[in-house]
Amino acid sequence: MRKIRKIQVLENFIIRCEFDNGEVRDLDITSIIDKNGKYSKKVYDKSVFKTVKIGEFGQLYWDGIAEIKTLDGKLIPTEFDICPDFVYLSSLPQNVI
Repeated sequence: MRKIRKIQVLENFIIRCEFDNGEVRDLDITSIIDKNGKYSKKVYDKSVFKTVKIGEFGQLYWDGIAEIKTLDGKLIPTEFDICPDFVYLSSLPQNVI
């Protein structure tokens, strides 16, 4: 499984990702994330988009924009994430010096 080790937020909802194998790839989230999804649409707010982070498993995530319901019905904020393998397969390689 690939892991993302470094990111750079670019314009137009693109995230440049450096992977653990040294490859640099650009992920255009407009091609993979639904603009109308309950949680995913929040990523299209530019101020939220810029807060993307790398998780402990090498995934991309936005903290606190999704939610889960506990057994007693309480809603708890949680992260919205994208698997690093999916990012790798959905992104385009870049020739970055």
